[in-house]
Amino acid sequence: MTVRTTFRLAEFDLAQNELPTPEELAENIDDDKFITRKIGEDPVSGEELEYLEKGRDIYYESERDSHNFCYFTYVTDTDESFRIRNENNEEVEENETVLESSFVVYFDTGEFVFQTRQDMAEAWIPAFIAEVSDLNVDNDYFTRKSFDQGTIEQIYKRSDAVSKISFNHPSDNGDLSGSSLDGDMEYLAEICEGLTFSTGQGEGDLSGNSIIDSAVEALEVKQLNTKKGDENTVTVKESGRLTISWNENDWGEDVAARNRAQTIRSRVRPYL
Repeated sequence: MTVRTTFRLAEFDLAQNELPTPEELAENIDDDKFITRKIGEDPVSGEELEYLEKGRDIYYESERDSHNFCYFTYVTDTDESFRIRNENNEEVEENETVLESSFVVYFDTGEFVFQTRQDMAEAWIPAFIAEVSDLNVDNDYFTRKSFDQGTIEQIYKRSDAVSKISFNHPSDNGDLSGSSLDGDMEYLAEICEGLTFSTGQGEGDLSGNSIIDSAVEALEVKQLNTKKGDENTVTVKESGRLTISWNENDWGEDVAARNRAQTIRSRVRPYL
């Protein structure tokens, strides 16, 4: 089975001595125990509803490239709404509580990545880590990371191959005259809301092309599909999201958590 998913990069805004170590986090997560995330109200019945959360499939590893890490799967209750037809052939709204999950990798630097899910708020996972670690935090205790243009340009230059790249006009809306873009490209950049170049399903490589090189220097890169060696393509977004993929076909249940943890860690670590 091939897994392809998007991760959000983030970090705790705490002093190093306030951060839980990956080993401490792994020990603090009880995979047999749900804890309360919040007390809410059922949107249909109005009754009190308890939303629970926990971590499972916990894996801790030390002494890997000088960065210890903890992996776990975050699980929580979420609301799912849908419409059905009742016995009177009327459309009515129904709601039920379902479990949603997200892969999480936490590093000893306080940086962490988590799988983005449509029905999960991005604040839930850092709040869970803070709760099980007994952190004394306020509303501004973590930051959603993003990639500045200098970093994206370096990622582009280090890539062995680039299969897709998307540009916007520079955020300062500066004059592109005198830039490294040639005349036609400069004209397109001026009149278009965005520009995207892609090799499609082919094996081509956009990197090293003089037009693309000039555009990377002059425009704002929003998305980059990059590849290193024989690894699968990684999609890097300016917003601080990475889309990665891996294959779990040969993984037994007894090694799935370890293999998944090591795979996610190896894919995302170069971008932190």
